[in-house]
Amino acid sequence: MAPLTTETLIMATTFANLYTHRKVAETAAKACDICYKSSTSVLITPDKKDFFFVCPVHLKDRYFCTPKIDEEAAKKKREKELEEEKERVKKEYEEKQKKKKEKEAKKDKDEKDKDDAKEKDKDKDEKKDEDKDKEDDSPTPEEEPRVFELKTTFYQQRLLKKRQAEAAKQDRERASKPGYFPHDKMNLIDLAAESLIEYDLLPRPLTPLEEQQALVCERSKHLSFSSTCDACDVPLSRGDKVVFVYTKEWPMGPWSICWSSYRVEGYNRRGSITQFDGLCFCNGPRSSFLGCAVLHSRCFNLVLGRNPSQEMINRLGTDLLWRKPSNLWFVKNCYPRIHFPEPDGFHHLAVSIAARRAGIPLLGQLPPELVVSIQSLCPNKPFWELVRVYTLKLRLLTLPDGEQVEDYLGTLVSWKRGDVTPLCSTSLSNTEHLRITIDSDGIYKIKRLSEHVHPPKLLKRRLKRYIIADVDQVKSIRAYFKDGLCWLLHPTFHPGFTIWDTSAPPQVLELSSTAKNGRYPKIVGFEECSMVPDSIPRTLSIETIDITARCITGISFRLSPSLQWKKFDVFVHDKGSKPTSCTKSGKFVFMPLPTDDEILWLQLRSSKHASSLMVKTKLSGVIHIGSQATEDFRVKAFSRRPQRMLCNNGLGEAGFHQPLAFYPKGDSKDPRALSMITGPQLRHIPPSSQLLWSWAPLEHIDNVTVYEENNGNFQGMRIVYKNGGERFVGINQHMVPPTGSAYSYCKEPTHLSVEITAPMTTGGWLGDGPIYTMVSFAPADHWPLLSSEYTQYPLEGELHCWVRPLERAEIRVLPSGTWRRSDVLD
Repeated sequence: MAPLTTETLIMATTFANLYTHRKVAETAAKACDICYKSSTSVLITPDKKDFFFVCPVHLKDRYFCTPKIDEEAAKKKREKELEEEKERVKKEYEEKQKKKKEKEAKKDKDEKDKDDAKEKDKDKDEKKDEDKDKEDDSPTPEEEPRVFELKTTFYQQRLLKKRQAEAAKQDRERASKPGYFPHDKMNLIDLAAESLIEYDLLPRPLTPLEEQQALVCERSKHLSFSSTCDACDVPLSRGDKVVFVYTKEWPMGPWSICWSSYRVEGYNRRGSITQFDGLCFCNGPRSSFLGCAVLHSRCFNLVLGRNPSQEMINRLGTDLLWRKPSNLWFVKNCYPRIHFPEPDGFHHLAVSIAARRAGIPLLGQLPPELVVSIQSLCPNKPFWELVRVYTLKLRLLTLPDGEQVEDYLGTLVSWKRGDVTPLCSTSLSNTEHLRITIDSDGIYKIKRLSEHVHPPKLLKRRLKRYIIADVDQVKSIRAYFKDGLCWLLHPTFHPGFTIWDTSAPPQVLELSSTAKNGRYPKIVGFEECSMVPDSIPRTLSIETIDITARCITGISFRLSPSLQWKKFDVFVHDKGSKPTSCTKSGKFVFMPLPTDDEILWLQLRSSKHASSLMVKTKLSGVIHIGSQATEDFRVKAFSRRPQRMLCNNGLGEAGFHQPLAFYPKGDSKDPRALSMITGPQLRHIPPSSQLLWSWAPLEHIDNVTVYEENNGNFQGMRIVYKNGGERFVGINQHMVPPTGSAYSYCKEPTHLSVEITAPMTTGGWLGDGPIYTMVSFAPADHWPLLSSEYTQYPLEGELHCWVRPLERAEIRVLPSGTWRRSDVLD
């Protein structure tokens, strides 16, 4: 078969733009080509080269198709209707004249009365006849047109689709012929390599110019810069015209500019590298020095113009890099990386200027609250990029003028962003501290404190972060001040700071110097806090979380079976957030906290292999979370009426935290701080198995929700009591048990049924096959389980649940008060 050329393909796939409307059977209905709904209407060309299904409603859309009507037939139809209308009017006129003459001929009064009565009846009959005639004479519905002409856009789409189908058919026929693929293996390899190079999936050989640039790159100094424009915050694309604002004498300057094109990292990609003034702007792995910002050339021209002065270039470089909190060395050292939220909205003057430039001046006259609402609905629109550029321009114009100032941080008394020079004095004493405030624009404020704030006031701030440093931490740090901004230079061998989200954090009580000859100490205690781990690194970002019922609805504990339940993360659910799933592995135990409830005390116990929490609330009583205690368990932390939980952001996953301490610290002489309640033990399970144990009273239950796996195996249950308290027993695959998963709900149950089945196996807890535990609550008149192997319990005493990794749950109903004992059960 001859190859299909372009002209041949066009000739073969051309058909007239005339489609006839036909109907098919209901069983042959297919999806509409426009809206994908099932339809029995088909449009087909006269030569049957093209057809497609379409809904009848689309045929009335004048933007989709135009009906083709026979003008001569339509004219004859109109003439016929006109003649019929004339005959009907003539007949009505003759009948009215006849009735009028009959009325005039009757003059007798009595007869006239009778005639009037009859006339009324006749009028009624006449009206009925007229209505009947109108119904008979009502026009019959017009026949819908059957021939249509598609609009140009849709007709071209049909042609293109037909041509693509024909081309694909020809390709399949050619590929099926012998000899279509080359037989030489080397040709295949070369062809594949050329294709990968063409699509930039493999580095192609370097040109002589690129080899020379690679040698220069090895000898040059590399400055790191962002992959987004530092003015409009838009990601840079390959080939964008950009301006590098850089300095060789970081951090004070002077600053220079270099016009170039943005390119991908590394010198082995296509395109030349910007190498200028002994610097290489390849942004490769060797780019680790600060001192470079990058802007779109259009943004640069909008901010400074085409011929800016050296003073404005210096201001621009200082402003762009000193205002980035991610460039601060003590922020980089913190793990996980801190996110500094930006304030809502922009400066009203920047919005007004950008609105006039964009041709929407009324937007600049709206109240700031309304502008913030508009921005939240469309945050990524180009208009806000323009607003960011004008915000930068206004900021540069309002920077204060002043000389560069340099001094040791320990001599500062106070400074605030916008101050030309700081207020300095003698160095810090041993009792004084320095509070450094940071926000999304870098260092905001520095203030000397005569003493550490006592007691701590753990009020979380959303937009700011704080550092409380003593004399030993700041004595070697130099501070630079320029244009109303501040920069702290990184000293040698400085461990960094602890960064808080509250301005009055607890004081660090003890430090352990064990790493690198005492250079990097660790924190082992906070003032009035009960510590969870033995020690924590000093370079941490600590978050303060309110765990009172007025702020949260519950806490999800994520336990890791790979660590034998030793460590756990928490997710605190506030009033407006209740996520139901998580991508990370682990098991979740959810502790609900109703609005009227309150945590009375909290006890953390742990051993070398596992850990657990014992919590008492006002409405729900004592709750156990985590591994069942063994002989080597010890109480590590105790807090009475805990208000705050100090955490760091766990594994860096959004929303999850690792608890570090609880505030306030409980009394060590409190008997609850020393008691070690283990709970009832299972005889056939060794204590080293690290069972997850939970329990709940069975009396006074208002409703129960039981969650199961897809095979019906019990996972956990959420119990709501009549006094408003809530408990969760068992484990779950989700942070909050989702209502869309397999579950059963029972209101005011009267008994509990537990069914155990072992399909395809005879094993027990340690058997050779799966064993499923099924749990159901039901009222007195309902029998939930159909299997003959079940146990039914009245709602008295306590329900205990033990869970081990990859095994079924063990359910027992025991007498009240068993949770306090350590009995070994059969």
